[in-house]
Amino acid sequence: MFKDNIVRILYIVVSIILVVVAYKYEKTIISDENNFARFSYFGTVITAIGFIVAVCEVMHSVHISKSIQATAMSLLEKVKLVESASTISDCLAAIDETNNNVSHEDYRTALCSFQYFRKLCVKVLPNQANDIKDSENRISELINEVEMGLLKAKKTTPDAPLTKRQKTDLMKKILDIKVEVENLNPAIRVKL
Repeated sequence: MFKDNIVRILYIVVSIILVVVAYKYEKTIISDENNFARFSYFGTVITAIGFIVAVCEVMHSVHISKSIQATAMSLLEKVKLVESASTISDCLAAIDETNNNVSHEDYRTALCSFQYFRKLCVKVLPNQANDIKDSENRISELINEVEMGLLKAKKTTPDAPLTKRQKTDLMKKILDIKVEVENLNPAIRVKL
């Protein structure tokens, strides 16, 4: 509290000093005992004090505005992190659904779930820090591979299904994507 009002305390002290000095040197400055001269003299002192108060209040307001701006920016960054973490959570849910559908050989639904995941990734990945660009490139490659695999799997028939190896490779790539996306989660990288 004291720190926030240092400017006000400063101008109160300066004002008191100015009033004391003005009163002490009144006889030296005003040689005329005329009431108008005294009124003019103290009017000038009060005007000077008013000017000091006004300048100090402007400085205090600027300080408070900067403090509020810094707090707002900090809160905005935290909100962005929470939103990004929420979207990543949605990505992970879509990946789990995709993997579940692949394990049940429901490739059409798996492809729909995966395409939803891809749309969410487009929303999340550009917001991540530059230090994880390699991870983004790996995710992009895996996403392309999995989507191509799901497009191929969608065209399979009961007479010509995916081989166990193809299905396992597809599920492994989906899990690799999941791990990469989990590593992008800002809730893991940064404490809120």
